[in-house]
Amino acid sequence: MKSKFFLSFFLFLFFPLAVFADEVYLKNFEVINGSLSISFEPMNNIYTIYLEEEEDRVNFTYDLSKEGLQVSVLGEEYVEGRQNVMTISLADENEIGHQTYTFYLEKKSSEEVFMNDGNTFGLDISPEKEIPFLKLKVILICTILILVLFNYLVLRIFVKKKQKK
Repeated sequence: MKSKFFLSFFLFLFFPLAVFADEVYLKNFEVINGSLSISFEPMNNIYTIYLEEEEDRVNFTYDLSKEGLQVSVLGEEYVEGRQNVMTISLADENEIGHQTYTFYLEKKSSEEVFMNDGNTFGLDISPEKEIPFLKLKVILICTILILVLFNYLVLRIFVKKKQKK
């Protein structure tokens, strides 16, 4: 009985991803006054945008997966001294399918670096940023899956063998 509960729980947990993942998404996304941390993939929804040093606002273009999607963009301005996050939310007409893309905004900075021989050159410093709480989420999900599988496979089989004796 419990095993059916766990299987149905995981089915309903991942059901929205399987049903709506291919309906509502950005086909293409391009930053005009900066660059993406990695090349754009429609099913990846977390990126870092590196803005040029003199820019304070993200300029971008995108293509939608289908016509009639509602698009809302929040936080496209860069504010010095804050964690700058831009989100693009997509929803269809019935608001059944939805997708949210998160972009962390960073400024590219170019500093003069002096070598021992007196020559100078520009060094592009773009710090790598980790996704907040990603490690914690992955560890928690893996731990839960391990415990559930251990409970189902090891403990249940062990108890059944003891009951047969």
